Amino acid sequence: MPTSPNLLIEHIVQSQSQKEVTANQAFNDLETAVTEKAAIAIGGTGTYTASLAEMRNAIIELTGVLSGNRDFVVPNRDKIYTVHNNTTGAFTVTVKTAAGTGIVVEQGFKSIVYCDGTNVLELSTFPAPYRTVTGSITLRLTDTLIYCDASGGNVTVTLPSATTSIGRRWLFIRVDSSANTCTIQRAGADDINNAATSKTIANTIGTGLMVSGYTSTRFMAQTLTAA
Repeated sequence: MPTSPNLLIEHIVQSQSQKEVTANQAFNDLETAVTEKAAIAIGGTGTYTASLAEMRNAIIELTGVLSGNRDFVVPNRDKIYTVHNNTTGAFTVTVKTAAGTGIVVEQGFKSIVYCDGTNVLELSTFPAPYRTVTGSITLRLTDTLIYCDASGGNVTVTLPSATTSIGRRWLFIRVDSSANTCTIQRAGADDINNAATSKTIANTIGTGLMVSGYTSTRFMAQTLTAA
């Protein structure tokens, strides 16, 4: 039976009887793709491969307790999804195709993503992700606002690769006045402002640092003085 190219909805053929059955099912499948939500339990670890029936839905809510990082694999077909990561457990969920790249959807957040048939791309995330950092981390592409709290020890934030960061922007704000350091450092051989390998945020509450991806090897940074 011939089908549509992406949702694989059955076409009506001239020779078939009861054409209304196929037509009505097609209408239902289209409504699912536009308006319906599926709650999918993906607790555990490793790879979860979503079925075509699951991924026909417009909104995907991921639930369950994660015991390790999870890849949520979608079909290699063009489609836009809204993905709500409603899982628990201190692990990540990456929405991707079987062989392509993907997007990490943070716990508690909703992301609009697009599968182009090869990779999964991020269109939007809401609410805008923010977090407070108290140790050493690697910045996520989906981060936007980072509060740096070094009251309990030095804080080091490693930027993502500049190759994947062009046009992205992050705001770092110091929230303590301790003598400990808060350092934003490059990844690999990237540079900051043409020469620097890292930038330090002064230990004045409210002092900020704006960092943006400029080229495939460079970040630009600007210090913001506390009011």
